[in-house]
Amino acid sequence: MEGSLRGQLLNVLAFVPLGIIATRLGWRPRTVIVVGFAVSLLTEFLQLFSTRRYPSTTDLILNTTGVLLGVAIAVAVTKTNP
Repeated sequence: MEGSLRGQLLNVLAFVPLGIIATRLGWRPRTVIVVGFAVSLLTEFLQLFSTRRYPSTTDLILNTTGVLLGVAIAVAVTKTNP
């Protein structure tokens, strides 16, 4: 699955809820993005110690993209439903 379109889509979708929930809780979008990036970076770092998983810069970018998408969704929903 690694490197597949399905795997990449799942990487993005896995982090969308973080972006939505943290933004809806009132966190500033910049803070949400930094926290999402940090969580993804930690996840990739921990994979250094795994025999089954490998850290990937692509995963880091896709996970952060998911957070950005989640923030965008939360901001858009908030603007349409104040």
